[in-house]
Amino acid sequence: LTRRHILPAVDDVLADLFALRAEADAVLGGRPPLAPGQEPYPLGCCKIIGDFALRRFLAPQQVDSSRPALAAVAAFRRAGGIVKGL
Repeated sequence: LTRRHILPAVDDVLADLFALRAEADAVLGGRPPLAPGQEPYPLGCCKIIGDFALRRFLAPQQVDSSRPALAAVAAFRRAGGIVKGL
């Protein structure tokens, strides 16, 4: 499934992942540390960033055939592929 659906669009998938990271930074970057003594964003925020990007990447409203990466991931999932995280 990966060879059929993801590899032909791997450059687009990577570009979308980098764009989602930039979006996460824009949305989450201004927040204060979650606990006293915690490092400033993004240090210690890997799970928060990953969850944010995964929700955006797999959001049904973003499956748009004009975006090859999202269309490739949607086709991969329809064919039984599992996407667990970034």
